[in-house]
Amino acid sequence: MVRFNSSFPEHQVYEDWIDLHPSAARTGPGTGTRELALPENTRAIIACLDVTVAAAGDTIDVKIQTLVRQAGLDAVSWVDVIAFTQVGIAAERHYDKIVAGLDQADFLNANLAAGNKRHLFGSLWRCVWDINVAGPYTFSVTLQPM
Repeated sequence: MVRFNSSFPEHQVYEDWIDLHPSAARTGPGTGTRELALPENTRAIIACLDVTVAAAGDTIDVKIQTLVRQAGLDAVSWVDVIAFTQVGIAAERHYDKIVAGLDQADFLNANLAAGNKRHLFGSLWRCVWDINVAGPYTFSVTLQPM
């Protein structure tokens, strides 16, 4: 990973995108096997869902999750932070961004509604997806820490 040298440490930008889910064909719901830790000084993340192959009429929902510890417990929870919902066109890239310094309203850890995001930064990151109809769907998810 290459770092853009800034005179302000809090503004370090990493030029390389990190593969959270490398491009692969999927035919049903799943959870990525890759769980990533981001650089320690990450204060924002740009996420990209890159769809390269989609069957006619199929849609996909992809969520990016972060791992957080439950207060006072040794238990951990995967929390949805970004949702790309009902994506149905091939050869499209979808982007979203979350920022660590923004306020976060209270929420129940249920399905993340379309168009919402949660500005939470846990210790690890992964993606989950659900493909409606049969697929196949070829897509990748990449992150750019900032």
